[in-house]
Amino acid sequence: MQSPSRRVHTRTRMDPSSEFADAWLPDHGEAWSVPWQHRIEGAQLTLTVAGRALPFLLTKRVRLEGASVEIDYELANQSDS
Repeated sequence: MQSPSRRVHTRTRMDPSSEFADAWLPDHGEAWSVPWQHRIEGAQLTLTVAGRALPFLLTKRVRLEGASVEIDYELANQSDS
């Protein structure tokens, strides 16, 4: 069994002709494994993370709506192509 402190990275298969074909990503992508920025405005929490191996910006908005919690995601392609 591996130590919990040891990071394990797996190679994600991509189209070999892609400019990102050689990118190494952790299992399940990279967003969970890098620091997120956060901002609180009233009853809304906004979290953002930029890809390091791939050019993306992921935004997650969490807000209270009455007795419910609403969560929205926005994924933006930051590549030139």
